[in-house]
Amino acid sequence: MVKKILVIEDDLDTLDILDYLIQDMHCEVSRSQELIPVDDVISINPDIILVDYWLPNGHGSDFCAAVKQHPELNSIPVVLISTHVKLKSVAEQSCADGYLEKPFNIDDLEKIIAKVSSQASLQLSATKANGAGCV
Repeated sequence: MVKKILVIEDDLDTLDILDYLIQDMHCEVSRSQELIPVDDVISINPDIILVDYWLPNGHGSDFCAAVKQHPELNSIPVVLISTHVKLKSVAEQSCADGYLEKPFNIDDLEKIIAKVSSQASLQLSATKANGAGCV
């Protein structure tokens, strides 16, 4: 099954590079240059969300927190991407499943996608068993 990854990144060059690299990993890409309403994520139905922290219409961390609080979306792994100095802390506070510091290399991107994919499988099993999550 091909994974679908939603990429939200305002810098067009970075978005194009992410799009190319993710497609090269045999994944489908949905993309946006700004935050979208959380309810729109339902219709996109991504397996993973990569979201930049600094966006023209808000912070990726707020979007992440909203996804993690949404009952239909909270099992989707979210990765924050940024040059933010305290990205690790911001990612933890927003319940992100991972973070990717810019600039990044291809190996870093592949590793974080693999990591959150495997975490999602484990989390889905645990959530079904416990009904718990980071909210």
